[in-house]
Amino acid sequence: MENLKMNEAQSLSLISQMINDSRHRLARNSGTPFLIWGYIAVLVSIFEFFVLYCNLPKILLFGWFAIPILGWLLMMIFCRKNDRERGGRNYLDRVVSAIWIVFGVSFVWLYLAALVYQIPLLFLVVLTMGMGTLITGLVISHKVTMWGGFIGMLTSLIFPAIDKFMPDLWFGWDILIFAAIFLVMMVIPGHILNHKFSE
Repeated sequence: MENLKMNEAQSLSLISQMINDSRHRLARNSGTPFLIWGYIAVLVSIFEFFVLYCNLPKILLFGWFAIPILGWLLMMIFCRKNDRERGGRNYLDRVVSAIWIVFGVSFVWLYLAALVYQIPLLFLVVLTMGMGTLITGLVISHKVTMWGGFIGMLTSLIFPAIDKFMPDLWFGWDILIFAAIFLVMMVIPGHILNHKFSE
């Protein structure tokens, strides 16, 4: 009977260790997607701000589409490389991927809703990415990532306020606010994650 208890204790310890190892393995590589999406969003936002500020040809406003196109291309490259290095994907990898796929697909519907109901698009982007970042932080148990997501969700409320109360005063400058939020929400947690779990 004592042997059985010892085996149960050992089994629980082994399961706990496997979960922690799996979480650490996932967290070690989870900073790079934040950096990919975060830097692309920041750079495209700055470019689009200058398009508006310098009164450049309006066709350049389609540069916003570079975010999903470049993001998905770089993520496909990163995921393939990452899977080769780690020898495949585990359950937590699939959970985090599923979370972001759901948010990505949901965003298409939110985009259509924004067009129909005149909802500020920057609000929806920041809110959606903030939720995804917060959930990812919860899954990998990383407080900086959780806080980044929470700050993103909270600051998303700036955009409806700008749109309602100061649309002319803030024209174009809301794009720089958008870039700053992505810097705090994704770029900083991404660098901290990569540094923390690089060992």
